[in-house]
Amino acid sequence: MFKLYFVSVILLLFTVAEAQFRPGGPNRFGPPRPGGSRQGGGGPGGPPPFGFQPRPGLPGPGPRPPGPIPPGPIPPPLQPPVPRPPPVPRPPPVQPPPTPQPQPQPQLDNLRLCTFTEVAQNKCLYTLQAAANASIDLKLQCVQNSSFAACLSAIQTSAADLVVADDHDYKAARAANLTTVLYAHESLTDYYVAVAPSNITLIELEEAAIDVNVSNHRAFDAAAFFNLQRGHDICRQSARDTVTIQIVNTAEYNATGDELLICANRSVAEWSDYSTCNVEASLERAVFAAKPLAANAGFRCLVQSTFDRILNSFGPASTIWNFFADFQNTTDVIFKNNTIGFSQSPIIRNGVTEQLFSQLHCNNLTAHDSSELE
Repeated sequence: MFKLYFVSVILLLFTVAEAQFRPGGPNRFGPPRPGGSRQGGGGPGGPPPFGFQPRPGLPGPGPRPPGPIPPGPIPPPLQPPVPRPPPVPRPPPVQPPPTPQPQPQPQLDNLRLCTFTEVAQNKCLYTLQAAANASIDLKLQCVQNSSFAACLSAIQTSAADLVVADDHDYKAARAANLTTVLYAHESLTDYYVAVAPSNITLIELEEAAIDVNVSNHRAFDAAAFFNLQRGHDICRQSARDTVTIQIVNTAEYNATGDELLICANRSVAEWSDYSTCNVEASLERAVFAAKPLAANAGFRCLVQSTFDRILNSFGPASTIWNFFADFQNTTDVIFKNNTIGFSQSPIIRNGVTEQLFSQLHCNNLTAHDSSELE
């Protein structure tokens, strides 16, 4: 039974194959049958070969109609490229300011005060001993040298820190590149004044010669200042034998009532007004130090606190010892005896600044000779 069924299927397959692949059949590549009736034949009027449909708007298979291809639209002419603007230069980036670096601070356990006389060195050492006996912490050390110039060199080489200068030593200290860190203020009880006869005329006032004790620096500076205020050349020798104006100290002069005081501005006053009508031209004593140290605020404060402590502990009211008194029979040792305080700014008298004081000299070294006073 099974064999019969199998044979029937084989025969059926042969029959179908014969129908499909005979010459001119639909799946053969032979010439088409007349009439083009086979499926997928692609004959005239028939569907395209292999059953493909043409796309809409495109010609189907077969020959195209004769004739030229119509030209398409003409594109517009190319425009020249628009030049780009030059690039705007950008400013360089702003750099942040450098962070300031902290400056090294001086590490000072003691202030080294340079002295240049034997009596000043002895007074400095005596002060340290008195402070130690009274349990006073005085940050001071005494360094001795042979002269003021040697002290300047010691400060320049960092062998000392401080030196005390009077008005005639300011210029040398400045020349050594030192600067002031403290001024010693003084209380004046006596003044140098210009005394003239009460009947002096204005012409005589301008032409009168000067009578002064030239061995006294303070008196000599007052006389030179008075000449400068009169508009005279203080270095020219032209003394006259007419009326004389005296430069005297109020503590040493006995007023008679028959004289006038000539003030620094050349006005006149009574003798009793000598505290406001005088020709004082001196500068205060000052403490000098090297500029790098002086620029440090902590150093300046240490200097002031040290000398303030000396004034408060060993001043005129002290029961221990008076620093501002004669020492070993010598007056004005280190500071003047009439010192009443310290500060970092000077007190100016009669408008005599350090610059004006330097004009009271005829050369760069010393005060002019007394014989040159008019």
